[in-house]
Amino acid sequence: MAVSDERIVEHRLNQKSRADQHRDYYEDRWIYNFSLYRNRRGTRRYKMQPWQSNAQIPDAFRVVETMVPQHVLGMFKNPNWFSVEAPTIQGQVYQEMVRSLLLQGWRKADGFKRTVEGVKMGTILGHFCPKTTWKQEIGELVIQDVDYNYAPDGTPMGQAYVERTVPHVKHNGPAIEFPDLFNLWQDPTGNNEFWIERIPTSLEALEATNKKFSGNLYKNMAKLKAQIQLEPKPGHASARRGSTGHGYDQPLSETVDGIPEQWADKGVELLQCWGWVPESVKKYDDTQLRLHIIANGDTLIRDEPAPTYDHQAPYDNCQSIPIPGQVYGDSVLSYTGDLMELRSEIENMRRDEVLLNIYPPMWIDGRAQLRGQDMVKTPGGAIRITPHHPDMSPAQMIGLFPRAPILQEAYTESAVKEQQIDQVTGAFKTFQGEASGGRTSAYEVSQMMSVGTSRFQLATMLYDESFKRRVLTR
Repeated sequence: MAVSDERIVEHRLNQKSRADQHRDYYEDRWIYNFSLYRNRRGTRRYKMQPWQSNAQIPDAFRVVETMVPQHVLGMFKNPNWFSVEAPTIQGQVYQEMVRSLLLQGWRKADGFKRTVEGVKMGTILGHFCPKTTWKQEIGELVIQDVDYNYAPDGTPMGQAYVERTVPHVKHNGPAIEFPDLFNLWQDPTGNNEFWIERIPTSLEALEATNKKFSGNLYKNMAKLKAQIQLEPKPGHASARRGSTGHGYDQPLSETVDGIPEQWADKGVELLQCWGWVPESVKKYDDTQLRLHIIANGDTLIRDEPAPTYDHQAPYDNCQSIPIPGQVYGDSVLSYTGDLMELRSEIENMRRDEVLLNIYPPMWIDGRAQLRGQDMVKTPGGAIRITPHHPDMSPAQMIGLFPRAPILQEAYTESAVKEQQIDQVTGAFKTFQGEASGGRTSAYEVSQMMSVGTSRFQLATMLYDESFKRRVLTR
């Protein structure tokens, strides 16, 4: 590999390292919020007490699934949810043509479905980064063709239908993706000078793609292939390349749910690097805004001007709760997670109290020939007792341990915590279709809905500007 290639790789890896250190402050929060939504967090249990309940009330799921419809429906409630304005009267026809073209491209990219996915990701994690590119996918299609039969003298003998497989364009248009935040590194200054995305793939996939471009898309393929063949134990690409400061070097689904991202016999990990390159690293004749692809952390296989209309990276920043001075946004789950866990703990204590009333704790006289494991009780069952002394009666050997029951008023704290969660998130029961209770008039309900949706309307406007508008203008 040329010296200039080595300097480029070193420059990009230094950028990734800086972004990685900055991202470390947010990774624990992302995993915590995603665990709350996936209901993967257990409550506190005392040591050696396996009978205690360990259920998690799905408050995070309830909040997210209440907020996301409010945001998405607010973005598309108007049939004309975006407009194209022409500067002159003569341009109005062209204006309508552009609008129809944008709407068709949005539909081809599954824009509505992708919006739900992105807004949900932002609500849970507080941040998401849409990636808008042009995608072409060629597949195969089986068709029936007419086959004419002729006699040797040219006389038609009839026709038959035969099946043929022909190339078929499955998709040729814009594509919207949401890279996992653990697979994406961005400029920690917020100036979008660089973006780096990790993409697991395989050597076979790279060679097939390179073949479609007559071998001119990727370079240094022979070196990469030789390196892979020399590896002692090929396997999961991201596991082979090391980890970040916190040890989280895998996507959220793999970290929280244990779902492997990709397993391959000969895995390759690509770093897709976008952004400006200083002339001190390498001076180009066309533009310093480049796309670099680095394979397995040390082999530069692609170096070209960024293939976008403005040579900028195809990513955008979208924050659920913008924090002044910070690159990454925040989520409502960061502010209500403790309340949700406290509420689950209270509900588990309530169930534990029921169990203690059904199976109350008991004391055993040490002189009795009776052990704790003999006290396994079943409804209608019996316990065999052997007195140690002839003058001992069973009533003197076993008894109920005195215990003051917990008043039911203590568990009203669960309802208080639920109310606090709703107040912080704005996900009130009214937005879930539940009655407000009492003799509330229709006008009062309308006013409450109007005031209660103001925060959702503001967040929807933010999504319109940071996500929908930017995707359409690309």
